[in-house]
Amino acid sequence: MNSSNINKQLEALKDKVIKVDRGGPNSRVGKLVAVHDDYITLLTNNDGVLYYNMDHIKSVTENVKDGLDGDDVDEIEEESRNVDCNTPHDFRSFLSTLKYKWVQINRGGPAKVDGVVNDITDEVITLVHDQEVIRVVVFHINNVSVGNKPKKDKDDGKKDDKKDDNKKDDHDKKEKQDD
Repeated sequence: MNSSNINKQLEALKDKVIKVDRGGPNSRVGKLVAVHDDYITLLTNNDGVLYYNMDHIKSVTENVKDGLDGDDVDEIEEESRNVDCNTPHDFRSFLSTLKYKWVQINRGGPAKVDGVVNDITDEVITLVHDQEVIRVVVFHINNVSVGNKPKKDKDDGKKDDKKDDNKKDDHDKKEKQDD
């Protein structure tokens, strides 16, 4: 099947809720917002806008029974109006627009990386994350999301809060014993 046939099939699914891939760390459910020459734009409820390289899409499922309920679909419908679909027509050109932006490449699994795009060539995209310089071969990019650096885990703060609460409880218990 040539790429124009695949694009025609995906164009027929535009503005519908689909599932990209059947499972695994890069599988997502969302609204197909745009179909480009060799990548698609998918708006998801949890991850926002994802750009999928078509070379790595193994399957697309329509009439998805799980993943989104009615409220999620309504929310995505509203958000999809704000998605910029005027991105370059091919994936490598799209990647070149990401210089100096925070990105996450390959949403899950061991190939997941994130950082600020520092440099892009035809073969490699270079990210900087804290002190690390990460070079990712463009061919191996399944999907990309663009956005702000994620905040630290809320659990970290909760653990500290619990410690403080425990100290306060211990102090209160001691005062009651003194009375």
